[in-house]
Amino acid sequence: MKKSLILASIVLGVVAFTAPFINNALALSSEQEQVISGECDTIHQILQALQKTDSKTRVKLGYTYENILSKYMIPLSSRLAKNSISNSEFVDIQSAFKDAKQNFSNDFIVYQKNLENLVIFNCTENPKEFYSKLQTLRSDREKVRQDTLVLSNLIKKHQSVVIKMLETLWQKVEKI
Repeated sequence: MKKSLILASIVLGVVAFTAPFINNALALSSEQEQVISGECDTIHQILQALQKTDSKTRVKLGYTYENILSKYMIPLSSRLAKNSISNSEFVDIQSAFKDAKQNFSNDFIVYQKNLENLVIFNCTENPKEFYSKLQTLRSDREKVRQDTLVLSNLIKKHQSVVIKMLETLWQKVEKI
């Protein structure tokens, strides 16, 4: 089992490495088609394992992003507004974070559906179409990765604005 997973990983790696040199995603060599067809069961096992880990990761990230928004960003903006402290930067970041979180959820749903379809696709009979769908899946996964980077950058930006605001408030307190 372990050897099969390693072999299939190598096969997927070789196919991924050669992808930039293929003008058309359907233009697989007969050798590449044979490798995909021959290792179809192992490839499906790898995809199923990926599906499980990605699903858990999505739940954890979704929960984390929701908590950051609902337990930190929104209450802070509300508290600042209530105390008549300028908070336009916080509101802008909060709004961008909410939109990015929604993009993450939407993009992950698309990725998850395409992964489910690929897991049940018969790559033995049609390796070209399988490879084409795999390329689409990789693109979908990259969108999700980009969404997480956007969210991470917004969290860092929010943290930076909070620190800047605290420094300003401390300076005011020291003058008293």
